[in-house]
Amino acid sequence: MSRRIIWSPPAAQFNCSAVGLRAARFFTVWCFSGVTAFFALGAARRMEAVQEVTLFCTVAPPSLLTAAVFWLVIFPSLPPYLQRHAFRFDELTMHALSVPLLIADCTLLSPKQAAAPTANLWLWPVLFAAFYLPFHWAWLAAGGTPVYEFLRPSLPWAGAIHAGLLALVVGSFHALRLARMHAWRCAAATTCVSRSPGAELARGCDRTSPQMTRSSPGW
Repeated sequence: MSRRIIWSPPAAQFNCSAVGLRAARFFTVWCFSGVTAFFALGAARRMEAVQEVTLFCTVAPPSLLTAAVFWLVIFPSLPPYLQRHAFRFDELTMHALSVPLLIADCTLLSPKQAAAPTANLWLWPVLFAAFYLPFHWAWLAAGGTPVYEFLRPSLPWAGAIHAGLLALVVGSFHALRLARMHAWRCAAATTCVSRSPGAELARGCDRTSPQMTRSSPGW
C-alpha cells in the first residue's frame, strides 16, 4: 500500500497548527477531547458511576484504536521529518498519553463503577466512531484537504474499510471490558484474602455464592 493511500502529507503538516473547527477534521482530536472530558469530569466528581462507565466505554475503545492505527499504520509510512514531528510533546499527548491512562483506569474501579453494567454499551463507541465518517465526507465534499486517504468514500473498497474499522472498535470495547472484569475480580479476591478467617465475608468475595453473582459487574 502506498503512502498516499494511508496518509495525506498536507493534512499531516497541519496537525498541530489546526485550530477551531478545522482541528475537528482529525479523529484524534475527537478522541482526545472525549478522554479529556472523561478525566476532567471524573476528577471533579460530576458523574454518577453509571454515567462515568458509559462515557469511558464511549471514548476509550476508539481512542485506543486510533493510537494503534497511528503508530502501527500511519507512523511507519511517514517521511523522517514527520516521524520526528510525531515525538513532539503535543503530538505524544494526543497519540500516546491516553493509552496508559485509560488502561490504568481499568484497574482503579470503585465498587459502584465495578457493578455498573457494560455488556450493552458496545453501541456507544461504534456510534461515536461512525458519526465521524459523515463529518469526514462532508469535509471532503466542501473541498477540504483529505485527512485519512483510506476513508475516502470514492475508494472501491471503502465500505469494507469502514466496516472493518467499526468492527475493530467493537473488539477494543470487549478487550477493555475483559480488562475491567479481570481487575474487579482481582480486587475482590484481594479483599477476601485480607480479611480474617472469622470476619464476615465482604459482599462479592465468595465467588460460589449467589451474592457473588448478584454483585458481579453486569458484563
